[in-house]
Amino acid sequence: MEKEIYECEDLLCSVKVLQRKDLYRFTCDAILLAKFATVKKGDNLLDLCSGSGVIGLYLYGREKNLSSLTFVELQPKFCEMTKESIALNGIEDISTVINCKLQDLPKEYNDKYNLIVCNPPYRKVNSGEIDEDYTNKVARHEVEVKFCEIVEVARQKLKDKGRFCLVHRADRLAEILYQLKKNKLEPKRLQFIKGKKDSLPHLVLIEAVKGGREDIKYLPDLILE
Repeated sequence: MEKEIYECEDLLCSVKVLQRKDLYRFTCDAILLAKFATVKKGDNLLDLCSGSGVIGLYLYGREKNLSSLTFVELQPKFCEMTKESIALNGIEDISTVINCKLQDLPKEYNDKYNLIVCNPPYRKVNSGEIDEDYTNKVARHEVEVKFCEIVEVARQKLKDKGRFCLVHRADRLAEILYQLKKNKLEPKRLQFIKGKKDSLPHLVLIEAVKGGREDIKYLPDLILE
């Protein structure tokens, strides 16, 4: 059996997250989302498509005032890695890792969360280059869950006035806004991400509120160069 090699990533917010060199690794998109999300004292957090758990763990390290963290991830290897990171940070008492399809998350979790975060697969099944590795394919393409299903689950699991924060491709913005409003998740904050000042945005960060009023705030573009 091939030896499993782990690296510990220090996120400079007093938490550490384990990653495996032979699995899909989180990118700056996840950290940008974690920095963008609004956290309030006592929030119950749900991290959908959680991968290695980096977003939820970062938010815990940034704020230290979350009541609970729940991570939902389809792939067992990522779930095990998240559990190890949770133990490494000593937060087993407030953390839960659920290994299931996002669509199968039980009804007992409905109306439970103040904050949901998600760094979803960006590409539709038949778009872009398809990675033959299943782990990478699931992380990048909607082979196991569609964006419309993610939004529906977020609506079900959020409390009234709860926040849903996500990062996605900017060229899918029309679809994203449509699905959010269809599910009574009102976009409240939006920020485009650019590689350079004069380039077109390639990503977008959005915060939506369940049952919120129409009133969207556009934040200055985030330039990565």
